[in-house]
Amino acid sequence: MKQFYPFLFLTITILCITEKNEAQLTNLIGRDSVYSYYAATDAPPPSDWYMPEFEPDGWSADTFSIGFGESAVHTVISPATKSLYIRYPFYINNADAIDAVSLVADYDDGYVAYLNGKEIIRRNVPEYPVFPDFDDLANRSHETEGSRMYPVLGFYLDTMVLDTCLVTGKNLLAVHVFNDSTNGSDLYFNLRAYNVTSGSY
Repeated sequence: MKQFYPFLFLTITILCITEKNEAQLTNLIGRDSVYSYYAATDAPPPSDWYMPEFEPDGWSADTFSIGFGESAVHTVISPATKSLYIRYPFYINNADAIDAVSLVADYDDGYVAYLNGKEIIRRNVPEYPVFPDFDDLANRSHETEGSRMYPVLGFYLDTMVLDTCLVTGKNLLAVHVFNDSTNGSDLYFNLRAYNVTSGSY
């Protein structure tokens, strides 16, 4: 007697962005986008640091990648940094016209991202506490991709997310970056954000 074994087939949609078609995308946050940052060594920033209304007075500012202990770092911070807080402002002419956004992050070792104060991504960071402290750790290691960042798998944000937090005018993407160990040897973050509403990739 023949036996039949059921199989579950999963269909996965992957958004793959390469260097070739990156130029055809609408950059929301790119290589030259200016961010402000706070490298926490012995104290966290104010608790509302991730909110759009917060004024990062006294924070440093730069572009491109940030961290320490990696050869590709553009903005080098102190190796005594326990975790890193970054604020990326960007502007939208018409939020209603954007149905899809891809966030592409190269990181070491974990991070939590907030869009206009709402958490949208948590990578290698425990679910609790909801707002980790500055000296909390990532729960696993993650090495940077570097030159292998393209092609990449981005985090796809659809209207279920965007309709709740994306606005016309000034927006803020805030990121808290974590190391996987105390006195870790490296920390790194590099972000891109693309409007992929009308693209085919």
